[in-house]
Parts: sequence; structure tokens; C-alpha cells
Amino acid sequence: DFETLYQEVMELEKSTDTQQFDGLGFRGFFISATNSTFINIQNKIIKTETGNDIKYFKSNSAIILKVIKLFESYDSEDKFNELIKRAIDEYF
Repeated sequence: DFETLYQEVMELEKSTDTQQFDGLGFRGFFISATNSTFINIQNKIIKTETGNDIKYFKSNSAIILKVIKLFESYDSEDKFNELIKRAIDEYF
């Protein structure tokens, strides 16, 4: 699931805006693979990180929805259900 999402992100338009919210509160979705590759998705910006290679892309609703579906598929006990609802409210 992660690799498919990562490949889709890598095909998005690159972003010149690299500012992400890093204070207290909701900071988007942070997902990773076991090989130290990370994706941080905030409302308008996606940051990918593989080792020292950091790239920024323009986010879109299709990618955000795929991430939400990915979270839901691994949340069998509904522990993150409220977080996902808040993210949907904020992002859409």
C-alpha cells in the first residue's frame, strides 16, 4: 500500500512552497515504510523523505482520500476514527 501511494506522490507536481505547520495540534498525516522512507501530508503540501533526499509536492484531494482510506483499513478498532473525521473536516 505504501509503495503504491509513494509512487503516486512522486508523480505529482513539485511544490516551491515548503512551509509545513510544525506547532502544536494536528500536523497532517505522517506515514512511513520500513525502509526509512517517509511521507508527511498536510493540506496543500506533501513532503517525502528518503535518507537525506527531501522533496515537496503539491497535495490534492485524491491523495488525501487515499491516505485516509489507508488509515481506515488498518484501524480495525476505530482508534483513529475521530482524527480522520477532523482531518476530513479540515482538508475538505
